[in-house]
Amino acid sequence: MKYKLYLCIIILALAIGLLPWSEGKTRIVPVNSCDFQYTDITTSIIQNILQSYPQSGAIIEDEPIKLNNRFFSINTRNQTSRHHYLYGLGLDGLWNTSDDKSYFISNVTEVPEMITESNNSYKYYWVSLVSGQNNIMSCDITPSGCINSSLVVAPISPTTGLVGILPSASQQRIYMAFSDNSSYSGDIYSCSFNPSSIDYCGNQQLSSYFNHSSFEVLGFPLQDEGFVLLPSGETNRTIEFFSIHTNSVFPLPLGSQPTIYNSAHIPGAMFTYSPFPSNGAVPVDILFIDLFNGFSATYSTLSQGTRPLLLSIKGNEIIASYTKSNPHRQIIKKIVGLNTPEIEIYVAQTPANAPSPFTIQEDLSLIASRQVGGQIHIYRSNCKG
Repeated sequence: MKYKLYLCIIILALAIGLLPWSEGKTRIVPVNSCDFQYTDITTSIIQNILQSYPQSGAIIEDEPIKLNNRFFSINTRNQTSRHHYLYGLGLDGLWNTSDDKSYFISNVTEVPEMITESNNSYKYYWVSLVSGQNNIMSCDITPSGCINSSLVVAPISPTTGLVGILPSASQQRIYMAFSDNSSYSGDIYSCSFNPSSIDYCGNQQLSSYFNHSSFEVLGFPLQDEGFVLLPSGETNRTIEFFSIHTNSVFPLPLGSQPTIYNSAHIPGAMFTYSPFPSNGAVPVDILFIDLFNGFSATYSTLSQGTRPLLLSIKGNEIIASYTKSNPHRQIIKKIVGLNTPEIEIYVAQTPANAPSPFTIQEDLSLIASRQVGGQIHIYRSNCKG
């Protein structure tokens, strides 16, 4: 059965054009018709954010958190309060354009959250802590705002905190990661949205839910796939993956360290870097990982000197972003064939004060952040891949 699943994933990858290539040693860096710098767009982004809920004198407190290619969560603060917003890029997938939209969520700035997408419709899930009670909420993301807000489940747990959520529309279940407040360990539970199910979410008590697996540190959820699980800092420990399809945990390839930023996802599979992080001393592989059984293979190899940053899928192409040294360069490369060119996006003598990219836009420019004077500034690269 697992071989049939793997074959289906390979066929899907072939169908959308994600063909594995072996990179040659030749590297072509074309001259880009721009200044290889960034433009500060912080003021405009803050104005966009505050349209959904004003906050006098607000600044961006933390680097935006990527939920998917189109939605990010942003925390703001002023002298008296902190606010948590959802920031959507609109149909163009670009920052700081007319269809950007902000959604005010709460006054709590650190919440487990997730965006799900189905047939071009988006649903936002987040955890609202009310009187010590974990309430998992949801709303529909529309041009009118975050509407039809409702309580999904309110699981009662006196000793553990809810640190991750993963709703599954296909299974009509929600998976939840609870961490022990006194340690770095936790357990993954799930409950059913079906009232006739024995583990119906309305039962509330964790003992009524299905206990799937334990974990040390939660990484991040992948929609309709599972959770990436991290080791607690011990050396030579492999990162693991919990699959909601098989209710099992398997190790990910040694040397990989997937995050929402340095990995890209298609149904049933993930692409990520190895080794990560890298000091540039050895070539870096882009791995294909089957999320049903953990099978992995080298999809492409980048040259020595590469320090990987981001990985994304745009249309039918995998887009890699990484840095090289002497001088410091931030680069974008399409992984679509032999010897495809590296495009320099940002160039400086040293990495000091360089904005740190956190997403690749639809037009293959970079969006980055940097702390300036106690607040986060947002930048858009002037060059595109």
